[in-house]
Formats: sequence, structure tokens, C-alpha cells
Amino acid sequence: MSTNPKRPAFDWKLFFVLWASAMVSTLALFPYLLATGILNLAQLPVPLSTIIRIQLTQSALIYGVAISFGLILAKRVGFGAPYLEAWLSSKAAPGEFKGSLKTAIPLGLSAGLIILVLDLLVFSPLLPASAPKTQFPAWTGFLASFYGAITEELLLRLGFMTLIAWASRLIASTPDHRPKNLGVWTAIILSSIVFGIGHLPATAKMMALTPLVVSRAVILNGIPSVAFGWLYWRHGLEAAMLAHFTADLVLHVIAPAAIP
Repeated sequence: MSTNPKRPAFDWKLFFVLWASAMVSTLALFPYLLATGILNLAQLPVPLSTIIRIQLTQSALIYGVAISFGLILAKRVGFGAPYLEAWLSSKAAPGEFKGSLKTAIPLGLSAGLIILVLDLLVFSPLLPASAPKTQFPAWTGFLASFYGAITEELLLRLGFMTLIAWASRLIASTPDHRPKNLGVWTAIILSSIVFGIGHLPATAKMMALTPLVVSRAVILNGIPSVAFGWLYWRHGLEAAMLAHFTADLVLHVIAPAAIP
């Protein structure tokens, strides 16, 4: 008889909750894209409805794959979404839930403020005077904050960071086959760099991608991403999402002219 421990069953309830959330938040991004000019109706080669259908189809596939592999690998490295898992299984939420909230919200606020201060004092004075100062309705920024908090965390934290942490076990692991701290921090840093680079296409819609502009996008987005990665590791996916949402509220609602 085999002595290998039985692998946990795939959590389909959690998968569909996360996948549906990604689809809804993808739709919520469109008013922001239109308001900021990142998506210009006059320059669209096809009707907006077609663009939305294409984007939803792509998102359904991309996030379906990211969430699937993320949930499978998260169990093997000690990551997860503990509060959603407890809620969907009708179990009591972990006792540290309130503590996670008290950690995630201040970290999110701090991340947003750090971005504002760095941009104001370090980067903005170096940008060309012609650099656009985009204004957009705060409500579109509020909706866009759900996109950042949900879809970006699903892709970068649950998907990419989990994959790197899992792969790091091939180099070094703990006695219970979990990644060592160095492996997790490597995953946090790499996912943060990718997160910053991932903002370059949107930045290119607003200004030329000079070395300064590229550095600005990678640094201003990468710094808070490190905090989100740490939260995912120590408190779960929900804490990372909450901190990301809080930071985006600062950037897109409280100070809606600031676009890193």
C-alpha cells in the first residue's frame, strides 16, 4: 500500500469565485481606460463592444489558467486564500483575520502615499514639461481599483509568485518540502519587477518610454508590489488584494491625477 499522502481535491468553488471576480473586474476597468484616453474610441479599428468581447475572452482563458495552476501549487508551498476558503466551506475564518485587516489597510495606504511622494519629489520634476497630466472622474478610478486588486493579484501573486516559489524548492526546500525564505523573497522580487514592467504598455499610451519613464513605472509599481507579495505570503491572497485596493484608492480616487 502506498504511503504517499493524498493530494487535496481541487477547490472548484474557490476557482469559480476567483474567476468570476476577474471577469467582473475586467469589465470595471473599461470606464477608466476610456476616461484616461488609454482606449481612444476614435482610433478603435472595431466597435467597442467587439473590443470588450475579445478582452473578456482573453481574460477568461488567461485567468482561468493562472487561477488553476495557482490554486494547485499554492497548496504545495503554503500559500492560499484562507478566508475565502473558510467561507466557501462554511468554516470559521482563521482567528488572525482582524489582524490581517489591520496590517493590509495601513500597508496599502502607505504604499499609495509612498508612490505619490516619490513621484512628486523625484520623478515629476525630471519629466518633460509636455508630459500629460491626465484628469479623469474619480468614480472610474474607483472601479479600476477593483481591477488592480483582483486581476493583477490573481495573475502576479496567485499565479506568477506562487509558480516561482514552488520552483525554488528544486534548489532548496524546508524539511516539509516548502520553499525556504530566500526562495519566497526571490518570488516576491521577481513578481514585483514583472508587475512594474507590465504597466509599461499603458504608460506608453501617455508618454514616450524613455529610460526615466521606464524606471518610474517599474520603481513606483514595484515598491508596493513587494508589500503585496509579503502580505500574500504571510496573510493570504485576500490581504494582498485589500492592500492593493487601498493603494489604488489613494492613487485613483483620493489623488486621481496621479498615474504611475
